[in-house]
Amino acid sequence: MSDIPPPHNHLKHLVRCNLCFQSDSLPDQYMSIKQMSHGKKNVDNYGAWYMKCLSNPGPCKGFNWIEMPRGVCGDTIRCPGLLCLQRLQPRQGSNSCHIGLCSPCCVLAHQKTQNLPHCPAHHKAFLKEAQPPTAQHLLTPPSLPRPDSFSHPLSDVYRTRLRDLDTENLERVSSQAEGRSYARQAAKVVTVSWWMEDGAHPDTIDVAAPAHPYFHPIQAPDLVTLYAVDKDLFETFDRAQDIWKIGSANTPAQFVEKDVVLLYRTRGVKSGIGMPMGSLGTLNLRDARRIPSDIMVFTAAPSTPNGPVIRQPNFADSAIYNIDSPFEQGSSAFYSASPTLQRLPSTSSSSYQTHYSTPCDSLLSHTSFSAYTPSPQVAPPAAAKSVPAIPSVSTPELEQPPSATITSAISVSPSLALTDTELRQIVLSATRGASKTGWPFIETRAMAAGFLLMDRRRDTPTARNDNFRDAFGSDFVSSTYHDNRGAWDRACSAGVKPSALITENDTSRWRKFRAPYWNNP
Repeated sequence: MSDIPPPHNHLKHLVRCNLCFQSDSLPDQYMSIKQMSHGKKNVDNYGAWYMKCLSNPGPCKGFNWIEMPRGVCGDTIRCPGLLCLQRLQPRQGSNSCHIGLCSPCCVLAHQKTQNLPHCPAHHKAFLKEAQPPTAQHLLTPPSLPRPDSFSHPLSDVYRTRLRDLDTENLERVSSQAEGRSYARQAAKVVTVSWWMEDGAHPDTIDVAAPAHPYFHPIQAPDLVTLYAVDKDLFETFDRAQDIWKIGSANTPAQFVEKDVVLLYRTRGVKSGIGMPMGSLGTLNLRDARRIPSDIMVFTAAPSTPNGPVIRQPNFADSAIYNIDSPFEQGSSAFYSASPTLQRLPSTSSSSYQTHYSTPCDSLLSHTSFSAYTPSPQVAPPAAAKSVPAIPSVSTPELEQPPSATITSAISVSPSLALTDTELRQIVLSATRGASKTGWPFIETRAMAAGFLLMDRRRDTPTARNDNFRDAFGSDFVSSTYHDNRGAWDRACSAGVKPSALITENDTSRWRKFRAPYWNNP
């Protein structure tokens, strides 16, 4: 019997009550841990600390106040209960519990010790322990993970059907992916028509454009094999500009619109069945990028002794003009006729020349002028033969140095033979407008002089904004320049003489002058 350990005292960490110990009629009892008064009976005692016998209220009235600061929590201790002693790390004791134990140890102490007062701090733990045990047949067995190889037993018919469904789904997905691939490839297919010989039918072929919507013939191996586009020059038709452009392997790719057939021809082919002729002739792509758009003529050496031809196709009446016709005659220098060609006298034996002439110098900004070398069968109109000619562009006063690679011939009336200095003096002495930059000017004479100064500098590499600043003496104003310049160009094309505006000291108001031509197409 001596080997049996004595029962564990769950309250040995508490202090014994002196009243219970001295009385013979009261059982030995312990004092509670330090408790803080909440002032329920006396508000003045709120926050004070006390200790009382565990039999109070009851047979013992043991109660002691403790001298310690009000409202300050007591020392925190580790739970000295039986369950926590068996743990490597005991739980923390509760200051709200009368005996200072944790919840499991408090429940165990109440079960093993008699006459202990109820502990309000662990009320929920006591309720959980008081519930009846769950019946064994109602317990849910733990769920075990199913093995990966688990499968329901199926008959051969169902197993075959499931296998067929899987095969059908795989085939359907593969077919849809293949269809989408074909659709993407079809969207990159372009149709090309190519003329190899004069008077022949074109070769039509569908090729793939890897960089769709941009395409270049060198991207198609079939075109490289058939037409040697990687070595030889070719021509492509630009529908927007109505012109055949010379291309090579180094020219940039062109934008391909939807459902548009691309037209190409071998270099040297001029006609064919279904081939568009193009109203502006042939333009080299490299020249189009290098030469400003303000220069209206791109022409090679004269193919005949009669010289090159200038054509102005975009006027409303398809007017044709001669470089030797005097523009002082107004609209008589233009001939209302179908798009015919007018030959010009050759002024030099140079291989590359640029000839341009307008009714007035300001029409040099008209970007719709173009020229090309025509076939020698075209004859000049009869009306042009009767027009009196002004002195040839090869006269000494307008002759360019022989070393110049590009010859500029500008027909100028003797009344307009003003130097740049004289025109600049007219601009500087003019009355400026009320705008922030003082442009446009008030007088028509000053505006005409400024536009002529800008036109005389069009063959120089200077930018338009710099030319505007030099001509008008103010910064370029894009919001008003195009409208005023358009009105001036339309006035000149309608027969207005710059000589009458400048040399005769016209002091009319520019706003009144431009009114008939303002936004008037």
